[in-house]
Amino acid sequence: MCLDMDAQIAQLVEQETENLCVVGSIPTLGTICKLFMANSEKNCEALDVGASCFVFASAGSGKTRVLVDRYVKTLFQGIDAKDVLCITYSNDAVCEIEERISNKLLELYLNKDNFTARYLDETLGITNVSEKDVVKASELFFKFQNSLSQTKIMTIHSLCQLLLLQFPLETGIAPNFNILDDAASKKLIRQAKDTCLNTLSEEVIKKLSETMSLKTFEDFIDNVYQYLPQFADFFCKYKTLSEYKNKVSNFFNISHYGDNTLQEFSFEQKDFIAKRFANANLENKYLTQDGTLRKKIPYADEVISHQIAAVVYENYIRKNKSRTLEKTCSYLHLVEQIIEEYNRLKDEKNVLNFSDILFKTKYLLTESCAKEFVTSKICSQIKAIMIDEAQDLSPLQWELVRIFADDIFSDPHSEKAIFVVGDVKQSIYRFQGADCNLFIEFCEKTKDIFRKFNRKLKIISLDKNYRSLPKILEAVDKTFEGDVSQNLLGRTMKYHKHIPFREDASGVVEVIHTDSSTEQQAQEIAETIAKLMAENSLILTRNRDDLSESVVKNLENLGVEVAPPDRIKLSDSLLVTDLLAVADICISQENDYAMYCILKSPYIFEKPLTNADLYKVCHNRTCSVFENLRTYFFEKYMYLDKIISQYEENELRKFFYSLTTKLHNISSNEKYILGGFMDEVTKFSKNSENIPEFLTHFRTSDIEIINQKPSKKIIRLSTIHGSKGLEADTVFLLDFNLTADKSKINFLFSDDFFFIKPPRKQSFPEIEQLAEKEYASETQELYRLLYVALTRARDNLYIFSYGKTASSLIKSKCFEAGIR
Repeated sequence: MCLDMDAQIAQLVEQETENLCVVGSIPTLGTICKLFMANSEKNCEALDVGASCFVFASAGSGKTRVLVDRYVKTLFQGIDAKDVLCITYSNDAVCEIEERISNKLLELYLNKDNFTARYLDETLGITNVSEKDVVKASELFFKFQNSLSQTKIMTIHSLCQLLLLQFPLETGIAPNFNILDDAASKKLIRQAKDTCLNTLSEEVIKKLSETMSLKTFEDFIDNVYQYLPQFADFFCKYKTLSEYKNKVSNFFNISHYGDNTLQEFSFEQKDFIAKRFANANLENKYLTQDGTLRKKIPYADEVISHQIAAVVYENYIRKNKSRTLEKTCSYLHLVEQIIEEYNRLKDEKNVLNFSDILFKTKYLLTESCAKEFVTSKICSQIKAIMIDEAQDLSPLQWELVRIFADDIFSDPHSEKAIFVVGDVKQSIYRFQGADCNLFIEFCEKTKDIFRKFNRKLKIISLDKNYRSLPKILEAVDKTFEGDVSQNLLGRTMKYHKHIPFREDASGVVEVIHTDSSTEQQAQEIAETIAKLMAENSLILTRNRDDLSESVVKNLENLGVEVAPPDRIKLSDSLLVTDLLAVADICISQENDYAMYCILKSPYIFEKPLTNADLYKVCHNRTCSVFENLRTYFFEKYMYLDKIISQYEENELRKFFYSLTTKLHNISSNEKYILGGFMDEVTKFSKNSENIPEFLTHFRTSDIEIINQKPSKKIIRLSTIHGSKGLEADTVFLLDFNLTADKSKINFLFSDDFFFIKPPRKQSFPEIEQLAEKEYASETQELYRLLYVALTRARDNLYIFSYGKTASSLIKSKCFEAGIR
């Protein structure tokens, strides 16, 4: 075990770099040498392929480079590429790692300026490099290229798909299955939802209507797809809802059969109630509107009144528990039906979604009749395991990793090694099931097992940052120092300061205040960006919202070209929404809501109606808004009437092509979106020119367009989630809140339970604990989003402040560093 050495190195680095975080300080040559040696020592530790290793790599610390170097050294030590399992998070990451390995091996083959010997010696730590070693390294390039089709550099979904294709009968699936992408999967589950809603029994409808509003019900049903993996796991755990009801009832210490769960009043208490309160509602007498016990209860000087208060409160809590259980189970009953219908549709089409692939693989490896054979075969084919972006794995993915690495942990004499790299601070995909705590738990369990077997394991922290200038790293460290670091790492890990490698300049960090109450806010931000931007600049936003879109439009008005986003969901575009609203009006001129959208649209009308104009058209009318338009705004009425006449021909392409030629105020980004929309129109029209059919297809498909070659020479706009893995010379961060919105937390999942969160008045302690845990987890991810955003900047970092907590935290923590 090399934990002590790593601790000594970390301590040395911390001592020698204490002054490095002071803006403008210049470290001595001796300090630089010690830092370089410490970092090189850590890299050498990580490249000991005979030892298993966990690498906690901060942003910009070159973790992909270390992974690539370890992979190359593994090949150099004689292990074939087809025997190395390298799991990473996304297909883009797979391509990047393959490309970087190929490039590195090509450099070894070309051996320019004696590169190969130096690389083997200085990077891989090969001592006494011989000519034979150089020749051996140069041959790796062609060996790797010849085995590319057999390499196991892949996402965990790709690996699982490969296993299912090899063992379909053992898994119980058809051999020629296809994979559903997200858009097709969402479309299929909507079809399942519609089928189930049309066949709901009156009893279920009555129960659902008693427990939630129509709007809430619709929202919850739409969330089925988002939480599909969690629901699938739930229904694997509980075979029937009755089984779940019994478990929850025992947990809550209630009966789920109605009023027999309530505590009865004694004879004396009933007599007191009859005399003092008659038929009054006892809950109103003893409880506040929030459902808590009043501080001043009636007849507080009498003991029996306090006893009655305790019973009233206890019964109130019990009723709340019963309501929550009934509401949850009514919803789960419908979800179960939707999932069953969804699964039936998938079986009918012989398709699997991404969650199915993982669940089916888990079944193959843990429950199927062939589980021992398949597991043994997998383990025998793998001689080294590498896990990239470990912080982004879900609980089910970690289960599969443990199975793939089973012989590493179960065999005390195993010579295989596992290499795991990630950064808890950059775990921002919780909405996809990622749980960074499992990365830490996996590391701790591995330490215990390896210590027991006296096997080599190294735990390394890479803190040297090759991306950002010192002042930016100083701002990051100051922002997250002290208790704030617990929101990034929890209480079990210590925050390590970043060590800057680049010292060619100090760097710029500035908090820029804008007035959140003014309509000129987007213009102010755009003017500032236009003045400060460099060639490679990035605007980061928490979500693509009205402000960010308005900033883009103002930038283009200033002559600044903004690159299209890497990925756009067409239905989120206001332009596309307005185009569809025009088609809705053509279908029915009585659709007043669609008319409101159109009349306010800057795309349909060069000068849309003002709020005062809309009031004139809509107030005290006796006919539709469309008919009223004839009286007040005849030109706009005639314009829409002409569009309606074109619609009546019911030719899809002709209708939308004609409409798009008349649009106004289109930005360059929106031209890109419009192109994607018209591509979808053209694709659909090959099968049908029917406009209503197209509207149904479009609104149920969640269509995205992907920019395959995003430009780096013009300013880009990205969400923080979308910026993972990116960097820019200059970053502009739009302010956002660091507190989770409790009102948006509706579903509460734990290891054993699922609940629909009740309204505050109907809450109770057990639910409050689950809700607080969920709220804390959401808040922690927001802090990690801030960390990711700040560490994208290379040279300049500007944070726009308009009353949100991100900029407030940065200002309060960094004030002493001279950051405005």
